[in-house]
Amino acid sequence: VLTHDGTDFDWAAASGGGKVLQFATDSDGTAINLGADIDNWNDTLCNITFTPVESGSKLLVEANPHFYCDGDASYFSAPHARFSIDGNETEASAFYGGLGSGYVDFDVDSQPIRHVYTTTGTSAIVVKLQVCAVGGGDVRYMHYPGQCVMTIMEIGS
Repeated sequence: VLTHDGTDFDWAAASGGGKVLQFATDSDGTAINLGADIDNWNDTLCNITFTPVESGSKLLVEANPHFYCDGDASYFSAPHARFSIDGNETEASAFYGGLGSGYVDFDVDSQPIRHVYTTTGTSAIVVKLQVCAVGGGDVRYMHYPGQCVMTIMEIGS
C-alpha cells in the first residue's frame, strides 16, 4: 500500500487479504456478423494471457460487449456473451431483442458482464470473450466504431 509519513510517500506491506495484486486489460473493435452463425460461439479479439501471482486469489473478469440487431416482426434475436477461461466456458449473459423489436442497439457499457474465477496455481491462463446469436434476425458484435474492453483484476486472498 502507499503510505505517507507527512513528508514522503513510501510503499509498505498491507495486512490482511483483499488487495489488488495486478490488473490487465485488452480491447477489441473488430466487427463480427453473428447472424450467419446462430448458436455458434465466436472468439472475439478480447483475450488476455494472465499469470496469477497468488494461488487461491480471485480474478474479477469484466467486459462490455456491444451488439446490434435488426430485422422485422417475425424474428426474435438474443445476442449472448460469455468468457472462456483456459477452455472452460462461463455461464452466458443474454441481451434480448424481443419479438418484433425491429432495429435494436444493445449498448451494454453500463451493464458489463462479469465473472469471478478462483485461481488454482500461478501458471498462465488464457481468458477470452466469446459471443453468439440465438434466434433469427441479423445480430452483429461491434457493428459501430468503438471498443469492447475486457479487464481482469486479481484480488489477493
